[in-house]
Amino acid sequence: VDGPPAVARAAAAAAELEELKLEWTGEIAEVQAPGAPAGAEQPHGAAGTEHDGGPKRPEAAWLEATRALGLHDVRFDFAGEVVDGERPTSEGLHHHGDDPERAGYTLGELAHLARSAFPAQRAQMLRTLAVVWSVQRSRSLRERVRRWCVDADAAMLMRVALDDATTTGTHAALAAMLALVELRTERSVEHILVESERAALAWRGYQTRFGGSGSTPGSESETDKEACRRDVLEGWCLRTQLCERLRYLLEAAELSTAAQQHALSLLCLAADHSPSLADAVGRTPRLLRVLRGVLEGADARTL
Repeated sequence: VDGPPAVARAAAAAAELEELKLEWTGEIAEVQAPGAPAGAEQPHGAAGTEHDGGPKRPEAAWLEATRALGLHDVRFDFAGEVVDGERPTSEGLHHHGDDPERAGYTLGELAHLARSAFPAQRAQMLRTLAVVWSVQRSRSLRERVRRWCVDADAAMLMRVALDDATTTGTHAALAAMLALVELRTERSVEHILVESERAALAWRGYQTRFGGSGSTPGSESETDKEACRRDVLEGWCLRTQLCERLRYLLEAAELSTAAQQHALSLLCLAADHSPSLADAVGRTPRLLRVLRGVLEGADARTL
């Protein structure tokens, strides 16, 4: 049973995640109101804006990364492909961004709309991001799109999106998170299955699967965003309680078969990442029992 120190750490992590959710959903005031008296106290969350040299707001990070990587003129359609030439906005690719006469969405616009107050729009933009990341893994823009995901803190946007109160939003967030991991790590569940088959035939068996892999551990002062920039899976699992969230979704939420597949894939990729994350997955309360129930269920043959 977890002792008081473990409970205290979990409570602190949960509180920090809630603070991040407020920041990324735009519920914290951004800057002091224009015309406020000099020296007036700023609302909570206003400190640390790009105006005083502190951490950037999410929108600032998206815009800066988009322009720095030359992606501000690159627009994508709902199939994840780059919109070339003239495409009518009547195809459903209309928007209210920087160039409303041009069809398609930039990565920055997709990230912005993924925080929309309208659930259907949030889900559609998250699904579009998932498709863009999946398709662009095999395209010439792969490295720039991958770099954008790091610099724009897309991992934090996805983790906050996973706590969406709607089923469609949760499903879309799971798809986007899996696509992001596969883009950033260049690994998929298919890789794990192939390597596991080879390991079963090897002399040392599965001992060869964990050769001290994983990223260099971060410092104690590292923020959650910095951890996710350094290593997306480690940041999610060790800093933002991803394993606990996935256990809850698999145990209590009404996930579609596809959403279950995405959740299980994320857990497989985490366990395959390194011994420390495999340990984190195994030690998550009730998770292994929940996984057994899912795999023994009537739809296990489709997973």
